[in-house]
Amino acid sequence: MSSESDASKNSRNSQVSIHSLHSQGTVDPTTLKKSRKPSAKWTLDEETASIDFLLSQFSASGDGNPRKAAFNEAATLLKKKFPKALGAEKTGDVCRSKWMVLKAAYHAVVDIENTSGFTWSDDQGVGVTLKHNDVWE
Repeated sequence: MSSESDASKNSRNSQVSIHSLHSQGTVDPTTLKKSRKPSAKWTLDEETASIDFLLSQFSASGDGNPRKAAFNEAATLLKKKFPKALGAEKTGDVCRSKWMVLKAAYHAVVDIENTSGFTWSDDQGVGVTLKHNDVWE
């Protein structure tokens, strides 16, 4: 049996956790930008190759997204097909992130197309004109 009471242990543990929450000083915004990892730069050809490959693997997906292995395979394909790609390496995680961003943009366009009073054109984007001003009121 320990000589230290439960109340004493809890008090000491609380003090430790309180101290761990204290700030280590002010954050310099210029340091944050420098410590940020470089981002991958995607060309239209890279996006197209990635999407085409991932869609070809779609039958093996379970939740509406390709499996992790498919993203890793897409990264390997991109390295082979585009050996002089710009920006950071396009890993499986980077490919997954790009897929999620493009998927969200796609769903936003579909929502616009299906909303009364809005139009969508691949050339012009969303058709917002004064003619549809009543939609905003």
